[in-house]
Amino acid sequence: MPNKFIFAFIFCCNLQFGNAQLAQGFIAIPEYNVLYRGYGNKLFVGATNGDTTLRLVSDKCLFERVGDYWIAKPKTGDRELTITIVNSSNEVLGSYTYRLSNLPAPQLYLGTILTGGKESPETLQANTTLFARYPPEVVINGQFQIESWELSIVGEKAESIKGNGPELSAEARDKLKTVKPGTKVKFTARYRGMDYSGNVAMEFEVI
Repeated sequence: MPNKFIFAFIFCCNLQFGNAQLAQGFIAIPEYNVLYRGYGNKLFVGATNGDTTLRLVSDKCLFERVGDYWIAKPKTGDRELTITIVNSSNEVLGSYTYRLSNLPAPQLYLGTILTGGKESPETLQANTTLFARYPPEVVINGQFQIESWELSIVGEKAESIKGNGPELSAEARDKLKTVKPGTKVKFTARYRGMDYSGNVAMEFEVI
């Protein structure tokens, strides 16, 4: 996902005899160029004539004004959503159609440990809390909680170790102390947040 500002400009022309005037309404989404279903997408809305009586209209989206921006929460499973800008006189300044998408799944971290890495025993002992969050290149402000987790050693026949919440149990921490170099460790966790829930996994090698 490109990490850049996307501005959607909506134009509406109001022509008068001897004088052409352009009323311009716009929506700016500084986080991304799509709207996410079930998520409070932040919109900045305005008009070049300084009109502050603007409102947003769509039968497939809930809107809330928060200070100098709007929150748009799509309530449809459609692929697209059209938002119309209207002023206090019910004049349409324009409309814009956004693509709709589900929120991406977060990544699982063990403290500062990322999936696919190679970690020393000392690093393992220093990281004992699981997190589900978006990587830096995803500019959504996601908030997730770890509900449960499972620790397994790849290639080992022993039963996996399970726990609830984000903190590793004493049994799990003791197990990680016995892992030999070259062994791969796998965590699977159940997360919840932002009206979503699911499973996410990570795997890394001990050196």
